[in-house]
Amino acid sequence: MPDDMVWFDKGDVRFMLCTRGVIIHRERVLLFNVVGWDWWGLPGGRVEMQETTEQALVREMQEEISADVRVGRLLWVVENFFNNGERDFHEVGMYYAVTVPEGSPILEEEEHRCQDGPVMLRFRWFPLSELAAITLHPLFLKDGLTRIPEHTEHIVWREGVDTLTSAP
Repeated sequence: MPDDMVWFDKGDVRFMLCTRGVIIHRERVLLFNVVGWDWWGLPGGRVEMQETTEQALVREMQEEISADVRVGRLLWVVENFFNNGERDFHEVGMYYAVTVPEGSPILEEEEHRCQDGPVMLRFRWFPLSELAAITLHPLFLKDGLTRIPEHTEHIVWREGVDTLTSAP
């Protein structure tokens, strides 16, 4: 991981500050995975030092889908605790509504791929009505993406445990 990303290890746990984009177009949501993984998530990535979460999201979307996106309102602040099979993670994520300018190629592509360091990322549109059939992390997104909140919600998500939600 590059040194300028906001992350650190404490014992066996890795802390990360991340930002994610909710891009909905024609009743479909753009999701990503690493080729070879069996689960999907929202596009975005880690925040760099001295970078706002909005700036990081614009940078990540330019790097990954070659689109100059517009970051909208903050939908969720998510404290996500999970294990990827190798280590435990404590991730704080800012999830924003994002729009992609009309005419951007990603809006018409069925699948988009890009190299991200040692891994190949895959982006695909999924109908909102079919989210229940895919493996999506964090799991609250299966319901959350079909009922975008009117106000920013705080989500504490612990893998395998019920979610705790609070709104301002």
